[in-house]
Amino acid sequence: MAAFAALALLCAGGVRVDSPSPLRLLELTLRPRPPSIARSRIDQDFAVLLMRTSYSVAEEMRFVAMDGFQRSFFLRRQDEWQPYLAVLADEVGSVPTQGDLTAAAYFDFISFAQYVTLADEMRKGQLDYVELVGAEAEATVRRRPPDVPRENALLPAEYRKRVGDAVLGWAAERYDVVPARSLVGIVSGSRGLLGG
Repeated sequence: MAAFAALALLCAGGVRVDSPSPLRLLELTLRPRPPSIARSRIDQDFAVLLMRTSYSVAEEMRFVAMDGFQRSFFLRRQDEWQPYLAVLADEVGSVPTQGDLTAAAYFDFISFAQYVTLADEMRKGQLDYVELVGAEAEATVRRRPPDVPRENALLPAEYRKRVGDAVLGWAAERYDVVPARSLVGIVSGSRGLLGG
């Protein structure tokens, strides 16, 4: 499952431009095209797990104020949604319902937006910051925990490990798969996630 996090972080090299400049248009043109084959729906529990785990690991690693992350993530989704729909309509002929995590095309979109935002935040990660929390937006000082790398360049590897461990732990519990088993045992025990 660390591959899921790694793939998303690799895709996160995009340039964020708020208006459709020539550079933004070039970036959109150079992106890989979405798969044009029919894909199975994603297990709802698994999709939610991936999204929540990705968020909660970032929160526990404390390299970004989560109120700032939420804002950036919202803006990223807003910036990327219409261009993504246009590509899907051209390439696939259909578009997903916004919010349907079980639709592979929507999950691709939302996880891409989340990981691009996380990658941006890791590059400029902070050791100490003020985060607004709760309904009253109380300012709270946060510090990166001692078990999290101090160097921002090391954050992606630690993040992938933590997300991968959490997802593998979930799969091991849900499908009665012991992580120490062979890869064949893990794959065969997890077929339900892939619809097979």
